[in-house]
Amino acid sequence: MERLEWAKQVILKVENGNYSIGDLDIKFHGVTPLGNPLAISFSRLKPDSVMSGPITFDYQGSVISQISESKLPLKLRQFKDFFYDLHALDLLSPELLRQKTKTANNSLGLGGEKLSAFLHEIGENARANIQEKLIEIYPKFKTIDVSSLRSGWKSLSIQEQFGDTNIKSEARHIADGLLRMLAIFSQLSKEQSFLLLDEIENGINPELIEFLVDQLVASDPQVLITTHSPMILNYMDDAVAIEGVIYIYKQPSGATKAIRLFDIPSMRKKLEVMGAGEVYEDTMLTQLNQEISEMV
Repeated sequence: MERLEWAKQVILKVENGNYSIGDLDIKFHGVTPLGNPLAISFSRLKPDSVMSGPITFDYQGSVISQISESKLPLKLRQFKDFFYDLHALDLLSPELLRQKTKTANNSLGLGGEKLSAFLHEIGENARANIQEKLIEIYPKFKTIDVSSLRSGWKSLSIQEQFGDTNIKSEARHIADGLLRMLAIFSQLSKEQSFLLLDEIENGINPELIEFLVDQLVASDPQVLITTHSPMILNYMDDAVAIEGVIYIYKQPSGATKAIRLFDIPSMRKKLEVMGAGEVYEDTMLTQLNQEISEMV
């Protein structure tokens, strides 16, 4: 089953081996810097643009992946383009982050393996902005150094100041947590529509998590993080948690579903006296799934 809505109007529906696609009569009223609509109005579903029928082809993910671009209405093409611009850092590995690389082509790579070349390509001003953020949480940190070797490989190192002593450390000696912070801030320096981060607390000192969460909340691109750590939720303001914390669960049929965690009545009530992370930690997930079933 697949369903996509725009302005509360269904424009894609996949169910029982059939699909239907419709185009909205939409008018835009301005755009954000990333090109997203600030406001829209719509009157009706265009009857001559509806396409439907049985699914007679193989596909993975969304049915949109196998339908010709020329057959998709404008909003579905824009939706598809949005996900082409999505960047995921869900396999960040310290060993990959330490690698020398020649080119990044505007990407860190899924595991961060292009970090050294990426930092070289973004330029001095962007590196200076990243340095400022790192200095806030690592007082001894001084500079990011990226050198281009004769063979074309890019090598990453950092400099730290301890009293009168300046210490330069190559990537293979940089702490895992600092490397992950460097990768996250590097990716946030890039103009993009959406960034996915998996288990952001891995390898990062607990006292730095609040700073990282604040940076992600304030960032320009939309950011989706996955976590099993209640501590992450405790660093969110209640308003942010209510709007942005999504609980992923499976129905008895095996279908994956999502619901805003604090749309669940028992969760919202607990939030009146607890932090968001404390609410999650105080909850039996089996009972939570039962409550969701009763809501539906």
